[in-house]
Amino acid sequence: MVFPQNNVIGILTALEYMLKDGWRPSRAIVAAFGMDEEVGGERGAAAISDFLEAKYGKEGIAMIVDEGGMGIETMYGTQFALPGMAEKGYGNFIIEVDMAGGHSSIPSKHTSIGILSKIISEIEDRDLFQPDIRQSSPMWGYMQCVAVHGDKTVPSWIKNAVQTKLPRLSKVGREFANVSPANRYLIQTSKAATVITGGNKVG
Repeated sequence: MVFPQNNVIGILTALEYMLKDGWRPSRAIVAAFGMDEEVGGERGAAAISDFLEAKYGKEGIAMIVDEGGMGIETMYGTQFALPGMAEKGYGNFIIEVDMAGGHSSIPSKHTSIGILSKIISEIEDRDLFQPDIRQSSPMWGYMQCVAVHGDKTVPSWIKNAVQTKLPRLSKVGREFANVSPANRYLIQTSKAATVITGGNKVG
């Protein structure tokens, strides 16, 4: 992963202090830092992954902790450590619209820009994805932790779901997603039009 310099220094400093204090982990800890996450990670994370798999084997890593970004947060009357334990994948899709040329004085009903706009609008308006939470999900583990260690402000739908032998996970997912957009996209695939190019002259 790509870390700001202060995060890199903080992680390495924390490890150095713990080792100086005599701390000895029961398993090896590998600190791996890449430099190209925002452009796909092919030379950083991908190379690190190949190296670690070759060194430790396919199932040789017990846990991978991301940089997270959430840190330690006080909520429901308790401080919770929120390490990043999983990360979404992503895909890029390119849509092109080609049409015969013309002139704005005698336009067709829709130009290629208009058609592309309709396609983008249709994708944005269509409910393609729904919240999806499973008992194997880190977010379910988070809810269990909150239900046990949080105070009386923990929502009843979290407590009830955790205490039920067969929780209605689809309902739990909807409740969790409705708290905030940030919550929703922890358990739901997102979609966004981010880059568009079109005509290069008027007329």
